[in-house]
Amino acid sequence: MPRNHQEVPRVERERAILEHARELFVRHGYRGTSVPAVAHAVGIAPATVRWYFPTKDELFAAVVSAEFREATSQIESDPDIGGDPRIELVQALLALEPYRALHRDAYERVDTSESVRAAYMRIHNWLDYRVLEIVSQHAPMGFDGELIADTAHVIFEGLLIRSRTFDRPPAAVVELLVETLVATIGQTPERGGVDGFDGAAGP
Repeated sequence: MPRNHQEVPRVERERAILEHARELFVRHGYRGTSVPAVAHAVGIAPATVRWYFPTKDELFAAVVSAEFREATSQIESDPDIGGDPRIELVQALLALEPYRALHRDAYERVDTSESVRAAYMRIHNWLDYRVLEIVSQHAPMGFDGELIADTAHVIFEGLLIRSRTFDRPPAAVVELLVETLVATIGQTPERGGVDGFDGAAGP
């Protein structure tokens, strides 16, 4: 006998909302998805969705965060990867590839939604930090960590929100990015080093 909606545990219901919302956001985009549509897909009232996620932006931010957390948790716990930041970076870019539409929508809302901006920045901080880890293995002491992070951020932003198919695999892009950054480190003035990167605490 199916359970009454009142008997469904909070975590289970929240998971169902996020799963259906992700499917709709990926299929129809941010503008083409409404809270009532998500509620209808889950089989609950729109007010119930808003009880968990008071605004559409908060629901969208939760979807983006859940999608990224799901991907990175698998990557970070994979014993074959063993915490290698270069492999983690490549695998994350591969995992995020199917969700470019989500990231384009998130990018468009970072200036108007604090919740979306926070979710978007968590993704970039995770990616940027791994670039910093890779570069620090080859860079001299006191290199400009902030500049490296800023450069990586711009590159990843282009990768995450691009609309055209990218011809090169993520591994090749990461290799080129790291080689270019390492090669230019000695040509830039020092500005406080790796400790100056405010996203370097990791995810």
